Amino acid sequence: MSKKLIKSTLDIVGWFCNKALTDKQTLSSQQLQNLLFLAQMHHISKEGQVLIPSMFVCYQDGFYEPTVEAVLLQKLPLLKLPELEQRVSLLLESVWQKYAHLSEKELLNFVTSLSCWKETYTAKEDVIINPLDIAPSFSLSISKDKNFSPSKIRLSQNGPVQVSPWRPRKLNNSAQS
Repeated sequence: MSKKLIKSTLDIVGWFCNKALTDKQTLSSQQLQNLLFLAQMHHISKEGQVLIPSMFVCYQDGFYEPTVEAVLLQKLPLLKLPELEQRVSLLLESVWQKYAHLSEKELLNFVTSLSCWKETYTAKEDVIINPLDIAPSFSLSISKDKNFSPSKIRLSQNGPVQVSPWRPRKLNNSAQS
């Protein structure tokens, strides 16, 4: 069994729910499931190990984690969140910055456009997958995506910030004289 960084999938669900509340955003169950899947896959692609102990189910609307689905259907309250390591918080912040602004339909279209979904999905059938098995296909999809621009999230004194590459401004001819 591969090493995991977080003990419970619900810790990550809680982080996304709290982030949505902080940003005054609403998350549907489907959006939350897709964000959870993307966080797991980005972590595997970057670190080569799973972020959370989970198996996902590939279905017509992307991927879902069955335990989280059961919790969301029962509308059970989330427990107090444990402190997450800084690198986990930075990863989640990065996933949030890249995907949370997408509507439910846009996020669904993005996830179902990934080759890892296309290769796994079978019509009218839920397919249980191990995230490690589809990680290479996910990484390849992300590297080919023209709209995906990797950004770095760093922790400042005021919290996480997105860092972009430095681009020197162009000077006009009169300023160079």
